[in-house]
Amino acid sequence: MNRRLLALAGLLVALAVSVWAGTEVRQHLEGPGPIQTVRAATTAYATGDCQALRDISARPKAVDCAAVTQVQQAYQDEGLEPARFTYTLARRSGDAATVRVTYRKGGTPLDEMVPVEKNDGRWKIAEVSSSIG
Repeated sequence: MNRRLLALAGLLVALAVSVWAGTEVRQHLEGPGPIQTVRAATTAYATGDCQALRDISARPKAVDCAAVTQVQQAYQDEGLEPARFTYTLARRSGDAATVRVTYRKGGTPLDEMVPVEKNDGRWKIAEVSSSIG
């Protein structure tokens, strides 16, 4: 009986490892998902990295570096840190999704909805904002 339980436990571990590995490979091949893309965008704003924001924007030419610098300053003035934000997938339909970013500004909880879209197989920010709320 103990051998059967040990064999079953081994099989379950092997199955869990296979599922995890498959998920990792799929994510590597597909690139970052909607949440990771929005997280990268808020980090780019916080650091003032205009090129990083352009790299994940569906319309890179629409990204105004002066506006990115202004948002960076606003993040600093308000004490906003993307590492403390909460990111959740609010909606996903095919190649379009919306990510909810939740954060606190002056003690007040706020939400922003960020639209993302798949562009050439990669998730991109559909609309670049020049504000933080």
